[in-house]
Amino acid sequence: MKRTKNSDKVLIEVTEKDIKMGKKGDGYSCPIARAIKRALRKKITVHSNGVYSIYNFSKVMYKISLEARLFIDQFDRGNSVKPIKFYIKYVNVKNPIIFSI
Repeated sequence: MKRTKNSDKVLIEVTEKDIKMGKKGDGYSCPIARAIKRALRKKITVHSNGVYSIYNFSKVMYKISLEARLFIDQFDRGNSVKPIKFYIKYVNVKNPIIFSI
């Protein structure tokens, strides 16, 4: 896992295999979810506004880039997409909500 010096950002690399194996409209197994799971080694779900995980019974959120959000949109519409690299950034969630992943 590649982190920046600040360590609140993690480099995500979506590969051809992620694209081929990913499922449209599925926040648990779309190409970006597959790549983030590989990088973070955690159960996560991807939404258009960010990536969510549970850590010590609290919701953890990571922001995703505009480029990643556009990738999700294009992939979910069935359009051709190419491998990309982008950073996700940890966001402190003030009101943790418990949910299942």
